[in-house]
Amino acid sequence: MIAIVKMTLVRPTRFGRTIIKKKINAHKAILKDEVNNFIYERQHRENFIRVKTFDVSIVDYKKRIVDSWSYSPTYAN
Repeated sequence: MIAIVKMTLVRPTRFGRTIIKKKINAHKAILKDEVNNFIYERQHRENFIRVKTFDVSIVDYKKRIVDSWSYSPTYAN
């Protein structure tokens, strides 16, 4: 299965993008764990641009959305 993570950034990148998409390929049993690990690692990188929201969509082999959620991280200053 494939998870598509759409990240909305706080400020644009040096190329002017405010939305970045990331695809994660994993087995159905561990896909949510892989997505949560990716979000955790992305959120805790100090030199990356902060993310407003993570919008996650899990699609099956026929490109149908099986599950979706969004997450808004809170950053400590």
